[in-house]
Amino acid sequence: MLSRMTLLLFAARPDNFGVQVVLWVSQWLYLPFSWLDAGQPLYGARFERGALLATLICIVITWRLNRASTSPA
Repeated sequence: MLSRMTLLLFAARPDNFGVQVVLWVSQWLYLPFSWLDAGQPLYGARFERGALLATLICIVITWRLNRASTSPA
């Protein structure tokens, strides 16, 4: 998700194969939050708030799962 945000923030070319792969792989995580960026332009530099929110949610879920799997000393 962070690579998706970085690529779109610096206006990466969508016809580049590497950019297409990153956008395709991260699309399923971004879709539930795409409504946050409905007014964004399709081309050019843009900051996806939905990708940032999805990144933060993934970090929190990972942190909670890691914390729950360790036993107290």
